[in-house]
Amino acid sequence: MAAYLRRAHGLTDALLERRSRNCGENVVLARDVVLAAGLSPRAVALVQDPSMQRRMDAVFRLVWPEATAVNRPGARHGRFHWPRERWVALVMGEVPRLRDDAEGYGPNGAGFQAHVDVPPEVEAAYDALRVAHPHWGRPAG
Repeated sequence: MAAYLRRAHGLTDALLERRSRNCGENVVLARDVVLAAGLSPRAVALVQDPSMQRRMDAVFRLVWPEATAVNRPGARHGRFHWPRERWVALVMGEVPRLRDDAEGYGPNGAGFQAHVDVPPEVEAAYDALRVAHPHWGRPAG
């Protein structure tokens, strides 16, 4: 992102967080970097792979409540960011993570993110895909 901002817009003073190992840590550590620089933004742009955008927003709402997230899914000219198998695993792994139950990442589960309402039609589609393709997905955890 910093290279893109430099190349496309001439911005060279981007703050970089380089220690995170997952999207939750990314938000927490990015907030630490921003606050350590003496900044207190009212809005923060979240640029994330579209398959994880909703979860990134939920983590943001939990750990950075004093700012508003501006969600901007990343895109690469309409193409997948990942090989098909990896993309399917990412997308199928999101529903269990988004759930606010004992196995999910919400307050009633791991507590990594704010509550997310998973629409019934998304749950139904997820269940149908898991039945039709039991090898798809990645476990939450």
